[in-house]
Amino acid sequence: MNSGRKSEELKRMYVAQEVRGKGIGKGVTHPARSRGAHHLVSSGSYSRPDTDKRKRFALYSRGGFTEIRAYGEYSLSSGTSVCLAKVL
Repeated sequence: MNSGRKSEELKRMYVAQEVRGKGIGKGVTHPARSRGAHHLVSSGSYSRPDTDKRKRFALYSRGGFTEIRAYGEYSLSSGTSVCLAKVL
């Protein structure tokens, strides 16, 4: 995915319930872009039985992230992990 270009990792993204739907999550890419990153990657788990993968990662999807092949340690648990990336 990287092809020699700089990538940065977004560990987690949360938006408080009272301000959801206001586009705040889209702003997280600006600092990475200003540091010269070309890709932003993130990963997570939906292993809890009550977790709906679509709901859990909807914020990322609206922010332009798409699901990619599991990498690193996440490839060992690809059934409960999801890896995401966004081209900046």
